[in-house]
Amino acid sequence: MALRPQRRRWSRRLRVLEREEDGTSREAVSRLTVSVSHRRGGSKGTEWSKDDDVLKVLFVSESGICRGFMAQRMFQSILADKGLEELVSVDARASRDYSLGDAPCEIAARAVGEEGTSQGHSYEVELLDVQADAAGSDLILVFDKFVAEDVMREITLFEVSEDSSDPSLSDRVYMLGEFGEGSTQSEKDIDDPLYGNYGGAQESEAVRRCSKRIRSCLEAVASKLESCAREGGGFLDPEKVRQALSGGMEAPDDLKRLLPPMLSKKK
Repeated sequence: MALRPQRRRWSRRLRVLEREEDGTSREAVSRLTVSVSHRRGGSKGTEWSKDDDVLKVLFVSESGICRGFMAQRMFQSILADKGLEELVSVDARASRDYSLGDAPCEIAARAVGEEGTSQGHSYEVELLDVQADAAGSDLILVFDKFVAEDVMREITLFEVSEDSSDPSLSDRVYMLGEFGEGSTQSEKDIDDPLYGNYGGAQESEAVRRCSKRIRSCLEAVASKLESCAREGGGFLDPEKVRQALSGGMEAPDDLKRLLPPMLSKKK
């Protein structure tokens, strides 16, 4: 039986720019006190927790040693710059088990440093576990159609096998490239720059281009979150965030189309 929601209060810092009389801007820190419900529960005797104190963002890439790592580190830095670091938690997982336990590749680590982002705490690749990771996430951001297919398949199998009490889990999956420029499928994909094993300067340049593309998309997502935080009085409501993200797209990609026929829900 699910526990009753517990309400608690805490303060949040939200950085805002205030306009001075002379036209210049200065940064001010507003401390907002909000209260939210905290609920824990599961289905079919399975227990997992979903901490509603923060918006949980999960990046999923194929191997986990490049794009997912760069996105996690850069997004944490962008959120801190906007004063949202206490409102959002960020993690990364791999959809395939090629590099489990590995550290990020050196060129990805260098690219993150060149973007002015701190390396932060240690990082090692972990495989996506739908129940432990995806079911507790509010936004799941993937990089290309191949990763999206992996994630959508695993989520759908989880929903079927566990008789999930939250049928909207697949609606939390977005292509990160949808928040950048371009509307065609190829422009939505942020391809793995390590694919093909170029090596040397060619590979380093491919990773740099990828990191800049990722950062551009992350800036767009962070701006949406910043607007939602202002409108929500310093709190990020997951459903309103997803509505804001979907509403900003010219043609949101229906990732359910990637599912095999036997897993596709009939209309």
